[in-house]
Amino acid sequence: MSSPSTFLPPAPPRRWPGHVLALAAALLVACSVDNVTFNNGDGGGSGTGADAAPGPVTMVLSTTSVTVTEGTTTTFTVGLSGPPLEPILINLTPSDDLKLGVTPAALLFSLDDWQAAQEVTLTGRADSDTIDEALSIAVASAMITDPAEVAVTVDDDDGLALLVTPTTLDLGEGGTAPLMVRLSAQPPADVVVDVASSNTAVVTVNPAQLTFTDANWAAPQMVTAFGAQDADTVNSSASIDFTATAAALTPVGLGVQVTDDDVLGISLSTTAVTVTEGGTQGFSVSLTQQPASNLTVTLASAAPGVATVNPATLTFSQANWNQPQAATIGGVDDVDTDAGATTVSASASGLSTRTISVNVTDPDVQSLSASPTSVALTEGGATGATNVRLAFRPSGNVTVSAASLAPGVATVAPASLTFTPANYDTAQPVTIIPTSDPDAADGATTVRLQDAASGLTRDVAVTVDDDEVLLLEVSATAVAVAEGGTASFGVRLTAQPAATTTVSITSADPGAVSATPSLSFSTANWNTFQTVTVTGVEDVDLAADSVALQVSSAGLPTATVNVTTTDNDTQALQLSTGSLAISEGGTGTFTVRLAFQPSGTVTVNLASTDPGAAGVSPATLSFGPANYATPQLVTVTGVQDADIQPETATISVTGAGAPGAAVSVSVAEDDQQQLVVSTSSLAFPETTVGGVSVSLAFQPVSTTTVTVSTSNAAVANPGPTTLTFTTANWSTPQVVSVSTTLDADYNFATATLTFASAGLTSRNTVVTIVEPDILELTPTSGWTCPFDNNTTSLRLRGNPINDLVVTAMEGSVEGSVFPAARTFTAVNFGTFQTFTVGGSDGPDSIQFTFSTSTVPGVTPRTYNLTVRSFGQNPCNL
Repeated sequence: MSSPSTFLPPAPPRRWPGHVLALAAALLVACSVDNVTFNNGDGGGSGTGADAAPGPVTMVLSTTSVTVTEGTTTTFTVGLSGPPLEPILINLTPSDDLKLGVTPAALLFSLDDWQAAQEVTLTGRADSDTIDEALSIAVASAMITDPAEVAVTVDDDDGLALLVTPTTLDLGEGGTAPLMVRLSAQPPADVVVDVASSNTAVVTVNPAQLTFTDANWAAPQMVTAFGAQDADTVNSSASIDFTATAAALTPVGLGVQVTDDDVLGISLSTTAVTVTEGGTQGFSVSLTQQPASNLTVTLASAAPGVATVNPATLTFSQANWNQPQAATIGGVDDVDTDAGATTVSASASGLSTRTISVNVTDPDVQSLSASPTSVALTEGGATGATNVRLAFRPSGNVTVSAASLAPGVATVAPASLTFTPANYDTAQPVTIIPTSDPDAADGATTVRLQDAASGLTRDVAVTVDDDEVLLLEVSATAVAVAEGGTASFGVRLTAQPAATTTVSITSADPGAVSATPSLSFSTANWNTFQTVTVTGVEDVDLAADSVALQVSSAGLPTATVNVTTTDNDTQALQLSTGSLAISEGGTGTFTVRLAFQPSGTVTVNLASTDPGAAGVSPATLSFGPANYATPQLVTVTGVQDADIQPETATISVTGAGAPGAAVSVSVAEDDQQQLVVSTSSLAFPETTVGGVSVSLAFQPVSTTTVTVSTSNAAVANPGPTTLTFTTANWSTPQVVSVSTTLDADYNFATATLTFASAGLTSRNTVVTIVEPDILELTPTSGWTCPFDNNTTSLRLRGNPINDLVVTAMEGSVEGSVFPAARTFTAVNFGTFQTFTVGGSDGPDSIQFTFSTSTVPGVTPRTYNLTVRSFGQNPCNL
């Protein structure tokens, strides 16, 4: 706006409200009005928007701090320190307008009323917490450089407390009720509330603690109260206390009244009892609640004749009212067999009576009593009796029958007895009469006493000794029987048995005599002889036997029959074989035993019919009663002989009292005929004659001819060329002469002589013809100084065929030769081999001999060595 403007306020009232002034000032500023004239209607004052010389204006506050209570107001004032150059708008802004109200929100100071301070009203706003608030009001203007501030304290008017509903409580014993708890205001911090009963025997609570926060403080939390059961019948009271000690809240106490639901009564451990007559059964009594004072309980049986109770009274106090006290019910024993029933009551003044049903079982079982329970009688003798009564009183008459189960043994009288409730225990006799019979057997029966209606039974055992005698009778007391044969005798009874009777026949020596083992006699055939067959048993001895047979039966005297046996055995020699085949130098065996047991020692002799062919060992055997059946070993040996013929012999076996026996023996020849030649090699000089002896190794069966042949008759010519041997001269050597033909060389020659006979192995003799002068020695003499050596050489003049060893031998202990021997072969026989000879002392003459010991007939060669002395020339030292 470039031209001046005039603002005319309305007519009076003269002073404008502050908010109008503030609005006007704001409009002026927004519109950039240069000159504004405010006329408030009183004709005074005008001005322009142009600033006169500005002065320093500040805000003047009546206070910088105030206190206000929630829900109330307070004031302070704001003024200016001097006149403003233009209207001034002051804003008032609370720090929390939800908790603090400020009226007005702005103040406008004009140029004409700036001198008057303006009032500001503060209102404390109510909230849900209990906290005092520290707030502030900012007092500021865009036209004043320095803002101001007023500190405001808002005092909270809320008091923090516990709120519990309901405020009182009535409960029954065992009942429950809810309690609701909350805070009256929001707490500044968590509040923990403890919940407790002043007497937990009256009332208990759950839970025991609650927690309230700034979030849940207004929400009721539930606590449950429980009315406690007690043992008495009295109503009780207590309180439930709510405390928050940490939060310093006022405790709250809630009164509780608990109504008792108990009724005093008598308690029994059982309502029904079963007891046996004569027995007892216990039970216990107590009270249901504590009595106000001592209380006596009376115990009584409705039928003391059936059951009793003890003790008659029990006393309970406030201390022992709930402790069971023992009582005993007893069953009364009576003379009948009936069960009983009654009741036992427990009563006390002012209390309901309690009862126990009692059943009494009767253990008594009706029975018949008989005395004695066994009776022994003799056939034809006196009678006996048994006395009968009932064990217990019956409810009515009881008829007991009496009967013998075997009237043939004994009878009874009377046939029945009657017992009443009055005479049940009075004994009544039953007479027992023995019965005579034709047999010899003792009798036994039972007298049965019986009440068929009730099933009662009692038996009395009765025995009757028979007056007849039962014996065993045999037809013969002695019997003879041959071994292997049979004989017999008869057996019967002397009286009729009561039942089938078995008779046993036992041999004292079953190995000698056996018999029919048993017989059976009945009441029908008891007096008829039955046959017993007796058998003589074959035995191992030669003697007759005498054996007793025992005829017996249980309960009867034993009868004896003597049996004599005659033996049918003859002693014999038993050989394991009747023939043996052995070889010369070999052995064979057989065994010998006796057939039967001898009465004493028996010697058995053994002999060979040709001891030169077969020998026997041992020569005797000895048998007695103990070893007669044990085979004894006999050895037969084939004898070596000079012939080649097989032989036979017989071994005779003899013993006294037994026929002789024999074993034939064949001895096979183990010899093979052979030619016996005196030598397998023969050597002799060609200038002589040799010989070979021939014979047979064994006597021939017939004449044997031996032929002699040569491989080279010029070297070895035998004679005779045929030899004859007989059974007489077979062992006499026959000589075959061997001659040779002279030749001009020095070579050895050999030939083979062959001796042969049909069926025999031929024999050979190698013949060597020796050249006596085969050795050649050169030189044959020489000399040497003492302890010095000389030599000589040796060779063979001819072929020796086989190696020939030439040995050198010194003729004196002072002589020495080396080597001691030389060997000549078919290869080197013509080559000289040297021997070194020497002597140890001189003068001396030593002869050395060169010969061969392997071939006879070779002429030795000698070498003579002269050993000079040291004084001789040329051995002169």
